Amino acid sequence: MVCCWCGRQTIVHTSFTAINPWRRFYACPDQASDCRFLGWYHPQMCACSTMIIQGLLRPRNELEAHKLLKSTCESERFTVCSVGSCF
Repeated sequence: MVCCWCGRQTIVHTSFTAINPWRRFYACPDQASDCRFLGWYHPQMCACSTMIIQGLLRPRNELEAHKLLKSTCESERFTVCSVGSCF
């Protein structure tokens, strides 16, 4: 049992960030608390869960990549788009 800084038993959350995808961590059960992140929970997720999460994240990651490409293209519009290679 892992206890929070405020003395409560922690709960396990799953990170959906690009930096720590699918990684689980301990957090305070009180969402208003200042002691949100407490540490990583390391047991490996089952293959089925990993596949489901990857499927859920794929459209989000593709959208983020598209936004990055579009913003890069717009910032280079005068050099790249002047020759017609930008959308």
